[in-house]
Amino acid sequence: MSWSPLLLSTGVMMGLRAAFSLALGAAVAWLGVVPWLLRTHVVREATFAACAGWLVWPGLGLLLAGSFLPLILDWRSVVRAASDLGSLVRGRGAATDPARLPGGAGANPAVPTLLVAFTAIAVLGKVVFGFHPLAALAALLAALILAVVCSRATGETDLAPVGQVGTLTQILFSGLGPILSILAGSISMGTSTQAAQTLWAFKAGQRLGGSPRAQLMAQVLGALIGGIVVVPVYLVIVKAYGIGTESLPAPAAISWRATAEAVRGGLGSLPPHAGLAAALGLAVGVVLSLAARRPWGNALPSPAAMGIAMVMPASLAVAALVGALLAWAVRRARPSVDQESLTSLAAGGIAGESVMGVIIAILVVTGILK
Repeated sequence: MSWSPLLLSTGVMMGLRAAFSLALGAAVAWLGVVPWLLRTHVVREATFAACAGWLVWPGLGLLLAGSFLPLILDWRSVVRAASDLGSLVRGRGAATDPARLPGGAGANPAVPTLLVAFTAIAVLGKVVFGFHPLAALAALLAALILAVVCSRATGETDLAPVGQVGTLTQILFSGLGPILSILAGSISMGTSTQAAQTLWAFKAGQRLGGSPRAQLMAQVLGALIGGIVVVPVYLVIVKAYGIGTESLPAPAAISWRATAEAVRGGLGSLPPHAGLAAALGLAVGVVLSLAARRPWGNALPSPAAMGIAMVMPASLAVAALVGALLAWAVRRARPSVDQESLTSLAAGGIAGESVMGVIIAILVVTGILK
């Protein structure tokens, strides 16, 4: 078991169903599948990196089913999102009403802002990655449409399907090569993430009586400062821990890399039996996702959580399960303790380990800590 405050706190936040789903996925992967992989010499060494390179395929099948199927089944939400975007393009509705813009008056800044952003990303895509500007613009257009879909889902369900949006875009652009597909997926996922976070922030601001204009300026300032802070921190963490290692498993990155490799080399480039494993994972995920819509569906494991568990060390899944069980035990023993209090405690645990993780990485890179 990993004695990580971050993972324990994550278990507190995610609840019993998701935590048990993680533990089940880890048990299937590391107690059931990995011994078979080693006995049959499909995987040559018993290391996390070697095993995760194969386990990503059944995990990806579970993730795809758990992510996309609910979105497909809730197709009415997608239709309403398309209507929202059509209203914006035609210049109608609340989004373009000057009286309802941040600040209360003035022209709608959406169109010039989008033009500046589109131009900047197209130029950077060409200069840094060598992409044709039209390909980058196509990725941006897909990101805009899917961000509206994600925003609609966020408003209606309070859940943001950002991972699904990113993977879907990656698959849509798979014919243009692995690097462009990853670029398109990351633009789409990033845009959808920021759109959902902004909606949640505006909702909190509305309840607290905050100014939409002030919130918008804070978002812009946060993006600028965040870019300055995150890039050097990322470089330090990668140098200290690596990406896709047992110390920093990065399951989302592993699944994206696997999708890109499949795009580049086709099914023939997959490890032995990986295609069959992905199909089985997809089938199990479809069954679980359909059953989850039944009244008793909450008693079934989450296919998305099981898929994530297959590309992370089992010790992390155990830690999350222990955190969820501790939270459940506390609430049973002390009914006066509400979920909000436990969430605040867990947020402190996540923030504390995150800050210390960066500090330790700096000490490791500078040679102060071995």
